[in-house]
Amino acid sequence: MFRHKPNLHSHALFVKPFMHQRRLEPSIVATSDKQFLVHKNIKDIFDRVKYRHEKSKSILGSGVMSEDEYAEVDLDDEELDVEKLTQENSPLKSIGGLGVESRLHHTWILEQNRSQAEKLPDYILSAKNYSEPTPYMFVLIEFEGKYIPILYDLKHEYIERDEVLKILDLISCTASSPRANVKFSEVEHFTNETVQAWCKVKNVPVASVRKICGLYLQPYEQAKGIKNFLKGS
Repeated sequence: MFRHKPNLHSHALFVKPFMHQRRLEPSIVATSDKQFLVHKNIKDIFDRVKYRHEKSKSILGSGVMSEDEYAEVDLDDEELDVEKLTQENSPLKSIGGLGVESRLHHTWILEQNRSQAEKLPDYILSAKNYSEPTPYMFVLIEFEGKYIPILYDLKHEYIERDEVLKILDLISCTASSPRANVKFSEVEHFTNETVQAWCKVKNVPVASVRKICGLYLQPYEQAKGIKNFLKGS
């Protein structure tokens, strides 16, 4: 359901050979219903876009959203691939610094795999190779009824204070992603080290924390060095 409200969000009506645009506000932004993650994400994104719009308008004299009441775009009678359009990165990146692309991507992944994820047991450990030079350990814990993601710098023994979206971008992978050649005992050791470091910073007992899952991020160069060593031995 949408209600008309000028100078806000864009909703496109596709009518060949033209695309007609009208600004509509999702009715959900006026509600306080936060039962579903997707609903909350839509409201958060919309509120941030509105804030960026007003901020830009006050500084530059023009907002990030169009002031036009109506727009007509000639599509040259070509087929419009709606799926491709929704997956295009450029319109989302053009909003700039809002994390819209990342938020929508991870929400989509969650909804696609929710039923499978809900069947998984607790305390799953794994490892993957990644492009950055620093080895990290990601651990998801439950503390006082809340799920908390921890990203631990194993080299410098430091807990990163990155936003959740940045952490999700870092650990993102697919079913076909190759796992790093790391022993389970090592990943478990890194997991315990991470939880102990977090508990020390928060001054809480380790026994009050429940480990949900962990992922060791091994730098490609480190993995390459191990592989070369094994080949030479």
